[in-house]
Amino acid sequence: MSKEVKGKIIRASKWSTLSEVLSKAITPFTYLLLTRILAPDDFGIATIPIVIIAFCQILWDQGFSKAVVQRQGLDDNVANVAFWCNLGLSILLYFFLFLFSKNLAALFNSPDAFQVIRIQGLLVIVTSINAVYSSLLLKHLDFRALFISRIIPAVITPLVSIPLALLEFGYWALVFGTMVGIVVQFLILVMNSSWKPIFKFDTKVFRGALHFSTWSTVEGILSWFYLWFDSVIVGYYLSASDLGLYRTGSLIVNSLFAVVLSPIFPVLFATLTQYQFDSEMFYKIYRNATNVIVIIALFIGGLLFSSVDTIIPLLLNQQWRGIELVIMILGLSQSFSWLIASNTEAFRAKGKVKVVVLIMLVGTFYYLPTYVITSQAGLEKFLWARLILVVITIPLYLFYSKKILTISILKIFRDLKYVFLGMASMCAFIIFFKKSEMGLDTLVYNLSIISGGIILYILFLLPYKKYIFDLIQSTYKNKSNG
Repeated sequence: MSKEVKGKIIRASKWSTLSEVLSKAITPFTYLLLTRILAPDDFGIATIPIVIIAFCQILWDQGFSKAVVQRQGLDDNVANVAFWCNLGLSILLYFFLFLFSKNLAALFNSPDAFQVIRIQGLLVIVTSINAVYSSLLLKHLDFRALFISRIIPAVITPLVSIPLALLEFGYWALVFGTMVGIVVQFLILVMNSSWKPIFKFDTKVFRGALHFSTWSTVEGILSWFYLWFDSVIVGYYLSASDLGLYRTGSLIVNSLFAVVLSPIFPVLFATLTQYQFDSEMFYKIYRNATNVIVIIALFIGGLLFSSVDTIIPLLLNQQWRGIELVIMILGLSQSFSWLIASNTEAFRAKGKVKVVVLIMLVGTFYYLPTYVITSQAGLEKFLWARLILVVITIPLYLFYSKKILTISILKIFRDLKYVFLGMASMCAFIIFFKKSEMGLDTLVYNLSIISGGIILYILFLLPYKKYIFDLIQSTYKNKSNG
């Protein structure tokens, strides 16, 4: 890898990291403040339009907008096709959302939510346009502009939501805060882009991008299933309060992982795409990314599973009782799912989106019935079942990575065996001493035990100290040069 390319990647990573860390740190902090004012029911109702909009969004976010990044050359033509396809489709989707809003609200056992769906549903149109501008900036590794387009809306959203919540607007505080943030993001993206749509539609480019976008859209639908269908099931079989607990717990867990790990993936996808025909460099980039992800993901997941019951009562009031269990189990689930997160980006970079679709499609045959059956037994059983589903899906990724990418993830995992042992030891240490009959249950004692567990995990990283120091040194040097 040349110094020029490496420097460009590091600079992109710097802006990507800053964007992900700040934007995703602000969101859970805002939600924690709002949980002091609003009830789980409010969060449950506000989740409903987000689930629906997320389904609409995948049609462009995973479709033609992804083709803008993946296809080499023809930037303006592909972006133009993506823009008009996204805009036309989003208007059509909003029409159906408005028409069937009462039916969708009834599906979640919240008939009054139809007004929220109709109003917040307008974001379907705005986000479809944002996706094209964001994809162009991503393709050119312009993470500085992307940073601005994410951090300013992330700051503005709580400035709208929190005052409205204090004025007793209830779930509307969450709705209007989200809407203002997305509109501001749209304005920033347009002002920071030199590209403008024109009244031209290149049918040749459309046909060329259609194959990629078709498979990518199918992948997006399946991604929605894995990201959001659990919320649909919880909302349908349980209550708005359970949905509020579940989604708020999910947000805390997802944000914590995303703050640290998400910055890797935009750069990883763009970089792997550039080296999709250089097998040696492709593997090196993939392996290094996986090593970092495993070390961080297992640490976060193990810490959440073993320690969250000590921290959460300090942050949330009694009406949020039960969210500790949600965060514990989802934290462990997320840590395992992140282990194979690099694979999805690698398949996309190689143009093998069909493989991701196939794995997800196979998974739906056992995810769907498990969701339906276990949710009727209560939220706790549903959460444990969700963890088991994540674990049994990992072998599918191991198999196809070896077959399609000729990369043995199992070998990478074996090389990282002390990391896995460190995570298990940390959890066992913390749980054992917290549950021991020593007669101590003070906050200071519990925090001391958690600190001891963290130190134990770090000790298990000593076999990888050279790799870690080299990575830190390389990043520092490139940061200084950049």
